[in-house]
Amino acid sequence: MAYSSAEKAFYQRHYDGGLRLATQSLGDTETKHFLPGKRYHLLMSELDRQKRYGTAVEIGCSGGDCVAFMADKFKFDQIIGLDIGFPDEMKQQMANVHFRQANANERLPLDDASVDVFVAMMVIEHLFDPFHAFAEIRRVLSPGGKAFVNLPLVTSIKNRLRLLRGQVPVTSVGFDRWFDDKEWDGNHLHYFSLDAIRKLAGQNGLEVTRTACVGPNHKLKDLAPTFLANELSFVLEHRGASNVGK
Repeated sequence: MAYSSAEKAFYQRHYDGGLRLATQSLGDTETKHFLPGKRYHLLMSELDRQKRYGTAVEIGCSGGDCVAFMADKFKFDQIIGLDIGFPDEMKQQMANVHFRQANANERLPLDDASVDVFVAMMVIEHLFDPFHAFAEIRRVLSPGGKAFVNLPLVTSIKNRLRLLRGQVPVTSVGFDRWFDDKEWDGNHLHYFSLDAIRKLAGQNGLEVTRTACVGPNHKLKDLAPTFLANELSFVLEHRGASNVGK
């Protein structure tokens, strides 16, 4: 995997020079990520704990908290965690779990149609080419496979008001902090709307089959995500003959 010097510096600034081995308990991980209104909750409602799945992959898995939770709660033949780098002690942490270094701006180190469950939470907005990212999801998903993705939305009422006042939209940390951290919008490189997400999916043979808003009052936000939500979790399905979860 090769990085240009500018690309390496960009990601190292955001990740503070590297990843750290996770120490969070499964209970804390569930509370933080998998309960209703959290980014990963759709996995809990879409996947069947009694069924056997093949390969699950999470890109941007960081220290592996959510990978560990998935391995504990679901029956996967294997789980692969991908990120920009790992400390050596993460390479053999859990049975059937493998961590690999990968640059998600490039072709992922995964075979075509080899993944049954693909997870990318708040990752694609940090990549240089969302068209490439969605094409890679389509390439690696098996027929009937599902991808669980989370992206920020630029269309909220708050951002519409910001634009009316001549301000830039905010989809990450507060505007003043951009200049303290020297990271433009928390290193978000792209803005998304629900319509844009659906078009990206459709262009790559994927379908958005379910959406869920994130954060406080998520049920209210679900009534009008385009206006009320700052971020959205959603399910993408590869529309082929299903062989997943049998």
